Amino acid sequence: MIEEAGFTTVEDLLHGFGRLYLPSVIGSASRSLHPVPDLEIEAGMTVVIQPSVVTQDAGIGVQTGELLYVTATGAERLHTFDRGLGRLA
Repeated sequence: MIEEAGFTTVEDLLHGFGRLYLPSVIGSASRSLHPVPDLEIEAGMTVVIQPSVVTQDAGIGVQTGELLYVTATGAERLHTFDRGLGRLA
């Protein structure tokens, strides 16, 4: 979806399966070092979704991400910062 819209990423799309920033790490089509791993996201895992979408020349982009705790019925946000654009003074 990101590449189809003419953009790329400067971060991994998904990482942190379970505990730490360790493999498996999933990149985008334009930024992937390894094939998508054969795994299932299961209850009890934490994952970080962090695409950081940028233009092809990396001139303009947006840093975004979310830490999630996977439950049997979905996911729970672990961040407390409000979603959307924020201003730090």
